[in-house]
Amino acid sequence: MKIKFNRNYISALILLSLLSISTGGYFIMYLFSSVVVLIIISYISMHIVKETFQLELTFRTDPFFAGQKRKFTLSADSLMPMPYLAVRGENDIADFRKDSTSTISFEDKLWIEKDVYFPKRGIYNPGLFYVEGSDIFNIFKISGRIDLDRKIKVYPADYKVKKIYTGGKDIFQEMYNLNSTIENPYQIKDFRKYQAGDSLKKVHWKLSAKYSELYSRNNENRTGQGFSIIADMNRSNYDFDATGETEELLIDGMVSLLYRLFDTSISIKIILNKKNLQHHEINSQSSFKDFIEHLITARSDGHESFTQFLNKKIKAIEKINHIAVIAVSINSGLAIKLAELASKGYCLSFFYCIENDDLKAEMARLKKVKVNAYNFKDILEFDGKANEII
Repeated sequence: MKIKFNRNYISALILLSLLSISTGGYFIMYLFSSVVVLIIISYISMHIVKETFQLELTFRTDPFFAGQKRKFTLSADSLMPMPYLAVRGENDIADFRKDSTSTISFEDKLWIEKDVYFPKRGIYNPGLFYVEGSDIFNIFKISGRIDLDRKIKVYPADYKVKKIYTGGKDIFQEMYNLNSTIENPYQIKDFRKYQAGDSLKKVHWKLSAKYSELYSRNNENRTGQGFSIIADMNRSNYDFDATGETEELLIDGMVSLLYRLFDTSISIKIILNKKNLQHHEINSQSSFKDFIEHLITARSDGHESFTQFLNKKIKAIEKINHIAVIAVSINSGLAIKLAELASKGYCLSFFYCIENDDLKAEMARLKKVKVNAYNFKDILEFDGKANEII
C-alpha cells in the first residue's frame, strides 16, 4: 500500500509559506507551523496504518458447488483510526465489486457480510481487493491492492434426478439390469479378513457376525464397460448462450447422471467432444473424483461437429452397453444418426438442454426407433444437494 499527500493541501502550504516569508507575521508563522505539525502527525498515523492494516476474508471451506450461495465475511482493522475507508473487490465475484465504505475507530473495525452466489464452476480468488483510506485530518491518503490468495474451487452442481420411466421401468434400474447380465465391475469373488483402510461399505456384516471377526468383500474389476456417455463440448455451444449458462446445464446434467449411476456401481466410460479428445473411465471413487476435478476448468472448445464425432467414437463401444448421448440441442443430422445407430442395435438415450424449432419433428423420429429423449430442465430437481464423494 502507498501513502500519498492530498494535493488540496499543497496550494495552501505554498500560500502560507509565501505569506510568512513576505510579512514576517507571527500569526501566519504560527499557522504555518501548526499545519506542518499536523502533516507530520498525519504521516506518522498513515505509516502506522500501513504497517498494521489487516484485511480478512472468512468463509466455510467445505466444497463449493455451482448454483450455491455461501456467506462471506470481510473485516478490516488497524491500530490507528480512519474516518474514511473504502474496500472494493477486484475479483471474479460480482458481489464484492462495489465499494464498501466505512470508518475504523479504536473500538470498531469494518465488518461486511455478503451472501455470494456462484453461478458457474471454476477456480476463483475472492481475496483480491483494492483498498483506499485517509487519516483523521484528510491530509494523507493510503491506497493499494491486497491479494489474500484465497483461491476456491467451485465444482459442477449435483442435482437430484427425477425417476425416468420408459416402458413402465425406471431407466436407471434398466441400465443396472442390463449390466447385471455381464460381469459386474464389482462382482464379489470371495472374502478376506478386514484390513486397515478398507471401506466399511465393503464389510460383510453377516459373515463377520458369524465368525466374530470383521470380513471384507473381495471385489474384482472387469475389463469391459457397462455404461458410456458421449457428450458434445463443441465451441458452438456458446452460440446458444454467450453467458455460458447453457453449457453449465449440460455439465451439471451430466454430473448429476454420473452421481446416480456411480451409486449403482456401474463402470462408466466418458468421451467428450473437445479440442483435445477426452476419454475418461470411472471405475472407482478416486477416478470419479478425478473426473469431477477435471470438469472444474473444462470448457466447450471442440471443433468437430457432434454428428461426425459420434459416428467415429460409437464404434469403440460395445452394443451391449447403455449409451447416454448428451448435447445442448438437436438437429436433423444428429437425429438421423441416432436413429441409424438405434436400428443397428445400440441402446441409446438422448439428453439435451434447450428446445428449438426442429425439436418436435426430431423427437418423433427418435420415438419411432425407441430412442428416449430427456430435457435436463425437466428431469433435474434444482434443489438437490451435492454428493459427499467430493
